[in-house]
Amino acid sequence: MQKTYWPDGNKIHVFILHPSSDLHKEFCFQQLDMMPYMLQRRWDRLVFSGTGERPQILRSEAEMKQLILQTPGAIGYIGNTASVTGGLYVYTR
Repeated sequence: MQKTYWPDGNKIHVFILHPSSDLHKEFCFQQLDMMPYMLQRRWDRLVFSGTGERPQILRSEAEMKQLILQTPGAIGYIGNTASVTGGLYVYTR
């Protein structure tokens, strides 16, 4: 949330799944070590202060994959369906 551009100069575009989705909750707990409402509060603080942009909320993992492939500087996450442990993958482009 503190950086707006990647080292290569591309603007960072953040994609997330709906905050009420199980995968979003799992991502917040496992990868960010915070509860989803805490992440939402941080985004809100940045948006309202004028120092950040709200992430784009997507409807599905398929939409997440497609937009990340099409958007330079994008970052998002999807579930690891091949993993027995149900881990997460974070994708960037």
